[in-house]
Amino acid sequence: MIRFDQSLGFDQFARNLKPEQISLEVLRGKGQLRNLELNEEVISERLEFPPWLKIVKAHCSSVTVKIPWTQIKSAPVQLCVEELQVVIRLVTPTSPNILKKTSPTHNKSYDLPERVLECLSLYVQSIEIYFETEKSRMPSFHEWNGQIPKINMTRIHERTLGQVLFFKHVSWRVLKIEASHNNNNNLNEKQTRRGSALNSPLRLLTENGRCRITIKKNTSDCSLIAGRMELLFDEIHWLAYMAHLRSAIDFYQHIMDLANLSSNILPKQLSVHQFDQQKNSTVSASSTSHVSNSNINVFRQHDITQSSHHLLISRIDLHLCDDSSAEDLPPDWNIDSGAMQATILKLRVDFYPQHKVFETDGKQSSRSNWLRYVAPNTFTDLANRQLDHHFGLINSKMDSNTRLRFERIWPQLVSANVVIRIEDLIIQAISERNTKKEDIAYLIEVNTSLKNRMPQPLSFAHLEITSYNFPATDSYPVPPNSVYLMLAPFVLIPDTKSIRWLIYAFENILNSLEAPQHCIIKQDNSNDKQVEIRIEMIMPK
Repeated sequence: MIRFDQSLGFDQFARNLKPEQISLEVLRGKGQLRNLELNEEVISERLEFPPWLKIVKAHCSSVTVKIPWTQIKSAPVQLCVEELQVVIRLVTPTSPNILKKTSPTHNKSYDLPERVLECLSLYVQSIEIYFETEKSRMPSFHEWNGQIPKINMTRIHERTLGQVLFFKHVSWRVLKIEASHNNNNNLNEKQTRRGSALNSPLRLLTENGRCRITIKKNTSDCSLIAGRMELLFDEIHWLAYMAHLRSAIDFYQHIMDLANLSSNILPKQLSVHQFDQQKNSTVSASSTSHVSNSNINVFRQHDITQSSHHLLISRIDLHLCDDSSAEDLPPDWNIDSGAMQATILKLRVDFYPQHKVFETDGKQSSRSNWLRYVAPNTFTDLANRQLDHHFGLINSKMDSNTRLRFERIWPQLVSANVVIRIEDLIIQAISERNTKKEDIAYLIEVNTSLKNRMPQPLSFAHLEITSYNFPATDSYPVPPNSVYLMLAPFVLIPDTKSIRWLIYAFENILNSLEAPQHCIIKQDNSNDKQVEIRIEMIMPK
């Protein structure tokens, strides 16, 4: 019996993997494993789950392994999983011990087993994901079909830099997502009467989704330098009633409370570690800038200098319907079963958690390496002016000794950036039960002819949210958070019925929600950070 489980590192992912479970035909390179209990701690660590999200159980019914021994360096090892069941729990983080690593990677070497693990081809016939909590449940997606790529087409190894880039691609045809939040403990009598039990599940139907993952590692110790994840959806359809919106918003509040609580518990060393990894990556790349060959040019063309997360949805169809009963409506209500449809085209959301504000030479970063982002632009010019202004303002309030220390640490400033872009937006006016399709008017519509005449490509809405921090210390003040919004020309046709229905819908939802009490973080309002907000609306002459 050949122990391929240990040689390739499979044993670290399974708890009950034993030699007698392995049926391997050595010459044919095939093996099969049954009823595997996966190691949820190792999986959570490898996937870098946030501390408020925990895998409590992972079971695999059957795994078929195909190993191309004669082409182990050029062809991937194939894992075919028949059924995978994963149970995930939303937990309240209580201590920094949740960051404990199960298997440190700094002693590893980038040898053949590590390269084989990176280039695995994984096929899953059925995945079932459950949220084990009273808050949510989310089932799953099925079926994948594709061709087996060559390893050299999914990895770029640059030996001069001592770094490797490898690429993963996950695709599915249909993905059904269901999530809900059920918290009836704090509802008063009025809220219960209005049917706001917050137990209506949020259901989303997506078509032709893809996930692209790029990972950059150091070949000397197999440490992770940076990663990029892109979620791409062709279409998302959502038919929502008032109860669905209440459930979605309340579930979002619950997750944000857990995330905020965990951010106050996490030690500062986590940000320092991420900053040092990016710094070492930059130094390594700059020290070999004199090398010029085809391989390093290809590597730099696909290189990622910082971790980021991206979401692109080509089209979102949102149908919002009113399911209120007659006794819940105002006495003079004249809208019969109101409904409204909104269509969003090309929604892009980009998140850069640790963006270095300054380059190694002290100049401000140009954001030229951001994905699908044209820089410099109005946003970068404004951010640069604000940084110069606040640096002088903070400096002027310090004594000479503190000023010297602050000037030394200022180049280490990092920012967390969220960029949201909407290419086009159409919102229809309110329609009633007897409204004909040809009678439905537009409430908001982008003026495409004027937008296309702009000197540079312009989205309907471009929003950037930025916050700053020093990764090594929180003893020095940082520039205030900034919010910048730019709107392209659009047409707004006021409709009294639509405006009244929207006001009623917002009031109905807001009055039904209460923040969960177990995760509220008490803060001193005197220490609230200042936020700079700028809104620009481009209108025709």
